Amino acid sequence: MLLLVPFFDTLKHWFREMLFWLFDLLMSVLEQIPAPEWFDDVGGSLAGITPEVAYFVGPMQIEYGISIILSAYLIRFIIRRIPIIG
Repeated sequence: MLLLVPFFDTLKHWFREMLFWLFDLLMSVLEQIPAPEWFDDVGGSLAGITPEVAYFVGPMQIEYGISIILSAYLIRFIIRRIPIIG
């Protein structure tokens, strides 16, 4: 039984290294996908807000929240296109 412990530790190490390698490969593929043009202009669309509304937009960081939501929808769209996962 003691002889199997190093074997399973090695297998666990190889499996972990393989997962890290696959994750790095996936991230390098996703980094090559260009972002749409409208995605970069989300902050510019909030420039026409009146000062009364801007008083609440500043502390709540609406611009930051909208960019997070849009990026989450984009990631969900990309993941659904992967045949094994989606």
